[in-house]
Amino acid sequence: HTFSFDDYISTTKQRNQFRTYLRTFYKETLGYKTYTNLYDIRGVKGGYFEDATLFPYINLHNEFITAKIVKYNTVTGKRIKDNYSNTWFHSEKTIKAELGIKEKISKSINCFFGEHLILNNDKPIVIVEAEKTAILLSSVFKETVFIASGGVAKLKNLNWSFLADRNVFLFPDNNAKEWFEIAANRSWWCSDVLENEGLSGEDAADYLTDHQDEQRHKTWLKLYDQLWNINAGEITSKNIIGVSLNHEHKKDISFEYCDLNLKELEVNYYWDNASGPSFKGNNFLLFNEDFRCLSANIDFNKPFKSEFGKWQQMETYKFIENLEKSFRIIKHLNLDKDYISKFRKILYSIIQNSNHTFNINYVERVLMALWDKDNNNIDKYYKVRNWRFIPGEKIERKEFPKRLNEDKKLFNTYQFLKKLKPLLNKNHFILPEHIGLHSKQMDQYAWNVIKRYNETVFGCSTERNYKSKLRVSEYLNWWQNNMTTLDKNFKCVQKFCSTYSNTIIGCKENVHTYSLPSQNTIVSEAGVNRNIVKEYFSFKPSSEALKQLQDEVEYFVSHHQHFIFERSDNRIVLSPDLEKFNNREATKETIVLDQAEAFNYEYDYTNTVLDITEAEAMAKGKDFLASWILFHYPELEEYDRNQVRKGPVYFLSKRMKHLQYAS
Repeated sequence: HTFSFDDYISTTKQRNQFRTYLRTFYKETLGYKTYTNLYDIRGVKGGYFEDATLFPYINLHNEFITAKIVKYNTVTGKRIKDNYSNTWFHSEKTIKAELGIKEKISKSINCFFGEHLILNNDKPIVIVEAEKTAILLSSVFKETVFIASGGVAKLKNLNWSFLADRNVFLFPDNNAKEWFEIAANRSWWCSDVLENEGLSGEDAADYLTDHQDEQRHKTWLKLYDQLWNINAGEITSKNIIGVSLNHEHKKDISFEYCDLNLKELEVNYYWDNASGPSFKGNNFLLFNEDFRCLSANIDFNKPFKSEFGKWQQMETYKFIENLEKSFRIIKHLNLDKDYISKFRKILYSIIQNSNHTFNINYVERVLMALWDKDNNNIDKYYKVRNWRFIPGEKIERKEFPKRLNEDKKLFNTYQFLKKLKPLLNKNHFILPEHIGLHSKQMDQYAWNVIKRYNETVFGCSTERNYKSKLRVSEYLNWWQNNMTTLDKNFKCVQKFCSTYSNTIIGCKENVHTYSLPSQNTIVSEAGVNRNIVKEYFSFKPSSEALKQLQDEVEYFVSHHQHFIFERSDNRIVLSPDLEKFNNREATKETIVLDQAEAFNYEYDYTNTVLDITEAEAMAKGKDFLASWILFHYPELEEYDRNQVRKGPVYFLSKRMKHLQYAS
């Protein structure tokens, strides 16, 4: 039976276990966002092998033969062997049923997995045993075609005539001695790394994805070096060239930052798309929005913690990766210049200032030639951040993250204080949420300023306390209005000099005076706690406290560098340098503030939870609805505002009828 590629696509699905694993592998190991399905692997739709992976065998003429079906662990990428054995596309029951095939089908597979990929190119060809190995290695070494025999014993009998004029390299699994004989007979190059150092049955992919200990890691680096030379065209099956990178670490290791002298070389090495105003910290410019950036300025002396817990210098494979990154970014940012000669100078700077020695000629002749011949995709080199370093004082490597973190804390405090500053001038009770502060941990200083402001200027530590005292004030004003209506000669000696009343007024000797309602009466009529009433009459706002807070916030908005970083509860916290603040030039301006001026205002709910629809407000209850109405209808007279507080639903219905009548 002959199957078509369309049969393969129509009876399978994209999702499969090995492709799920590849997404993680690409992201964590290679830094790519998506997997390019070069080999057209697919998944089984249902049945016993649901989600298993199909590896299609397509011959040199682009004819689909069949596909091997294998179960994989999506986390480890290892084949699931318990209770499962491999099967084939032409034998799987659910696939045959979908194609309407009932008879038993046998297939002779006489092609390599991935064989069709060698067409129309002259790339070197690497043969491995497993399909999985070919896919993983092809992800790393893109200038090489990887094909698989599908089994250690199959290589000998597969048709290989089309490889006669190609450079072919074998990377056998451990304990595959007959591959060395085949390589010798066919003039193919064969790697002996796994035969000498690998464990029984292991292949190159096992070392690429799983460095269990230091010895396995070293084995992978040897494989990597061979594959890199093949990928770069330095090894041919007819003539093995002994030129390599010869990368080594210098004996005298320096932990100083590796300065590449990029400014002196007059190359563009940094780019970002930051926009808008910035905040200037002690060492960094901070922006409100994240931006994308590219930087070719790589610290080749930066140590890293290996998989085995040791701090060590950059290894060969990482050194090559960073050279490539620097080259590609330099090329991208200097297309109008001779970037090749510029990068040669950078290589000499690396030799002089880094902990590395290497063969510059190899980099120039092999690696740079390889990197320069494609479309120079730099997508994986973009970083996202919200800061730029301010050139100036040199920062030691270990100090860099600390200084950046300190400037970020300064930036956060500056933003909070900048939002807080105008609110201190409006005589408003302030909630931390009004400036986007949702916990004390976000900014301890700004949180404490708001607390001090509410307590010393308003006598209220919570919004609930504030609203309770507001009810006392409303009752007293209602009582006064009623007394005025009943007795035209009524004069109140004071108009409730209290937290939420108007200013003190003068009185004449011959006016009638009346006693204020007793506190018991106020408690009963206003429906508030007795302690609230006592606090209401006993609190005296401090005019100096407001001035002090306004001056303090104004000062630290303008002098954000006058903060001290201290450790508290294993956290770095920001504290104001009050000594510098207290020693500033004192201003002669004072504020005469009585209680009425401090508290006689309309509560500002702009940009808060009140910015919602009427229907949403009604769903939140009577008290919330009253606040919502007062916010959305600021033109209401005092009488209407009192009616809103008493019955917000009734007020809305009455207003709606009035609008309908008017229309």
